[in-house]
Amino acid sequence: MNQPDLRAASLTSALSEPYAYIVLQWPALLGALALDNDGWPGITRIALFVLVALLQISAWRRGGAGFGNAMFAATLCAATAWQLYPSAWAIAPWSGALLLILVAQMATLRRIQLAAR
Repeated sequence: MNQPDLRAASLTSALSEPYAYIVLQWPALLGALALDNDGWPGITRIALFVLVALLQISAWRRGGAGFGNAMFAATLCAATAWQLYPSAWAIAPWSGALLLILVAQMATLRRIQLAAR
């Protein structure tokens, strides 16, 4: 019988988990920043910010402090880049966000390594 390799599955999960949060969290964040405060867009904006907050709480609970803090800082970098967009300075926060995604992956791998001991 072929048993699935649990180490490969946990490695794949650790490497893909930050991107799953980004795919869900950043569009909600950027959508909330792009909407106006009047009427239905204001209510939608509040709902999107609540979604971002719930996803961030989930990142802290699921991945621990290292993963949650890295994802929070990457989300702040994405928001900063959105606010700076017309200028060339928007490249710096995106670079920081990419580095923080790597930090989140390393934090998840470290958590898996400590759990295996």
